[in-house]
This record gives sequence, structure tokens and C-alpha cells, in this order.
Amino acid sequence: IQSAAFSPAGSSTGGGSTAGKPIRPLSVLVNTFRNGGIRALYTGVTPVLGAQAVYKACVFSVNNVTLSKIKDYKTREGGTYTPTLLDIWFCGACGGCVNGTAFVSPVEFVRNQQIALHSRVSTAEGTSSEAMRRKMKTPIDIIRQTLREKGVLGLWRGTGVTVLRDSLGCGGFFVMNELGRRYLGPHLGGRESKATFLAAGACAGWGYWAFALPLDTLKAIVQTGGASSAREILTLSIERDGLARTCTLLLRGWQLAFGRGAPSAAITLTVYSTMYELTSRYL
Repeated sequence: IQSAAFSPAGSSTGGGSTAGKPIRPLSVLVNTFRNGGIRALYTGVTPVLGAQAVYKACVFSVNNVTLSKIKDYKTREGGTYTPTLLDIWFCGACGGCVNGTAFVSPVEFVRNQQIALHSRVSTAEGTSSEAMRRKMKTPIDIIRQTLREKGVLGLWRGTGVTVLRDSLGCGGFFVMNELGRRYLGPHLGGRESKATFLAAGACAGWGYWAFALPLDTLKAIVQTGGASSAREILTLSIERDGLARTCTLLLRGWQLAFGRGAPSAAITLTVYSTMYELTSRYL
């Protein structure tokens, strides 16, 4: 959706400059459902679904280890330590950096390649559902093709902007979670109540996407081959559409991002806290 909404394909051709009309998320949703059915809405979900457990384990583990090291350092001469918001942001950013580099970049590269291929096939005139199924590639097909044409590093295309997105986003995620627990907890049964975890988790989801959305848009375009770098995309769009229009395009699809970010983060943090409590008690 974001790649279609912010495609640089509308750059000038010939003598004039004609910016391509961005595609609205609802239009993409309707077109995808019409051509591929419900199954098409989950294009590229296999590698992402398989990686989610690894993503969360990596982010939370690095966050906890980093916070523990900071606590040990701050209390090396005795006393107590309460993490500041800056400490919390830094630990979350470290988790996002490691996770983005090691896992997210190659997985989302494969997913975005699948989505881009599906979009091209589904918008082709006269393409039937059966023809779409024949033309689509599996994640393994995309990995093999990338390794053959670009080598191993080809799977890490767009890593720079991915790491920046996840570092800033995860920092915002943990800061907003802490603020939610700090200020909503007294009204929802305390910091450790399930209601507080759900509400603070929703805040954490918004915190992530507030930082990540524009960078996620740039990452999707780089990974689908729309440009060689995020800088190239920004330069082209600012020259073509102006700064204000570029900022608007970078935030296209915010309804979907925030709409999915809040409930998914709420569920993630609630399940994490429950499992952490159980494993701490019995292991």
C-alpha cells in the first residue's frame, strides 16, 4: 500500500513534469480483493508470520539486557536506580537496531518483493485469478533469484533505512509503553494490571509508528526497486512535488499503520508480560 502510494514513477517524461496520482489504501484494498480474493490480502505473510516470534524475542531480549547493564553501571556503588525515559528509549533503540539488521531487513525484503509482484500482476489488464497464481512467486523463489542475481547481500537491500526505522520506532515503542503504564496505571488497577498493559501497549504501538511510518514508506520503495536509496526518493519527490507534498506522501496509509499498531502492540505486550511472569515463576 505504501509503495503504491509513494511511487516515484510519476516523474517527468519528455518535456513536462506530471506527478503520478497516489493510490489510496482503500483503492488498493478493493483492487487486491477483487483480483486475488481474501488470500491475496495475505500476500507475503508466510515469512513475516514465521519471523514474528524471532523479532519480538530479539527486541525484548536486547532491550532487557541493555537495561540490565545500565542498571548495573548506575548502581555499581550502591543505591537504587529508576530508568529515565532516555534510558528506556536507548534500550529500545538498541533492540530495534539489532533486530532490524539481523532479521527484519531480509524478511521484509522478501515480503515487499512478493507484494510488488502481486500489485503488478493484479493491475495488469485482463489478468485472471488463475493467471495470477501462475505468475506469483513463493518466498523461496524470490530468495533463490536474489541470491543468483545479487548475492547474499541482495537480501539486505534497504538495511540502512530499516535499521533507522526500527531504532527510532522501538525507542518510541518502549517510551510510550512506560508513559502509558505511568499515567494510565493509577486509573486501571495499577502498573501491573492487564488493563494497564493493554492500554499502555496501544500507546506503544502509536509510539512506534509515529517514528516509523515515513521511514517504512521509504524502505518499501527501496526494497521493491523503486529507487536505489531513501535519499534518492526524497530528492526526486521534493524536486517534483515540493516539501509539503512529500511529507504528505510519506505519511500516506497512517490510518492503517496506527489502526493495526495499537491492537497488535497491546496484545504483544500483554502476552509478553504474562509469559515473562510465568517463566520467571516456574523456570
